[in-house]
Amino acid sequence: MADGLAPVLLALDGLLGLIFLGLAIRFTSLWLGGAMLLQGVQFSLHAFYYVTGREFDLLFKVVNNLVSWGVLAVILAGTVATWRGIGRREI
Repeated sequence: MADGLAPVLLALDGLLGLIFLGLAIRFTSLWLGGAMLLQGVQFSLHAFYYVTGREFDLLFKVVNNLVSWGVLAVILAGTVATWRGIGRREI
């Protein structure tokens, strides 16, 4: 990977983690907290590879994809659960 792209990816992971943190604090949501923790794993993964200067290998690709799919699954599950909960409330 190009050396100039690694800090950008690291910064974007950190920014996304902070956004999830803000949303989790604002809405006190368990599923947003889970997404935030998974994004923290993503940030740590990128930071480890950036700091050590390792090339992206199979382990990186597998963990990166699992965490990305995990974040999407948590957000989808939380959104569906929230929508279903709103439908049950009386207005």
